[in-house]
Amino acid sequence: MGWVALFCGIGLACLICATLNKEIQIWEIVLPSPASIPRARVLLAILGVLSLAIAGVFFVYREGGPASTAAAVPTPTGAQPTAKAGPGAPPTGPSSPGTAAGYTQTFSRTRVTVPAVNCYAEIDLDTPAVAEGLNSLPGADLRFGAGSICGPDQLQGQEAKFFGHGPAAEPTGEQCAGAAKAQASGPVLNRAMTAGETAFCVITDQENVAWVQVTEVSRETGHGLALAVTLWTPNP
Repeated sequence: MGWVALFCGIGLACLICATLNKEIQIWEIVLPSPASIPRARVLLAILGVLSLAIAGVFFVYREGGPASTAAAVPTPTGAQPTAKAGPGAPPTGPSSPGTAAGYTQTFSRTRVTVPAVNCYAEIDLDTPAVAEGLNSLPGADLRFGAGSICGPDQLQGQEAKFFGHGPAAEPTGEQCAGAAKAQASGPVLNRAMTAGETAFCVITDQENVAWVQVTEVSRETGHGLALAVTLWTPNP
């Protein structure tokens, strides 16, 4: 700051002297001839301007240099940079297969034959297995009734938690679980079934999900069924 003040003082002094109309002793020291005074005033004015300019340059550089006068670059306000995940950072993005909300397929389109019976047959979808007779298979999810003695041929839920209509094409485990709950059904008569088109979604007594497609069916009384069964188990 001392250099700035010095050059400012010199510049101001030179300008003041250059504008004075009366003679002062400085002319006698610098320029003894009175005829040289006008020229001296011009020189002093130039010297004053240069001194003030030098003082300005010192001031600018002392306050931070030319870079301090540049316009500040605006900081972007849009998307912020994403920090890189460290070694212990949890994964991001969609859940990978095997999450608790999903299912794992155990078997696909396994053939299950329900023979013609005099009264009832029971079907366990978790195994799968079929047994003839009422209450003949512990944990049976479905019951098939046939024969004129026990009523019309029909398929219905037994110990299954949900028994409902399902899509004709094999769905995912999640889709079938939703259909079993949303499209719950009572007993379905054989004569209302169509091979290759009629299908059911079941949540078994063991909380597994089964898609059951009717592949063979007879509209006459006393005939059995053929089913294609796909089973999913819930992921832990």
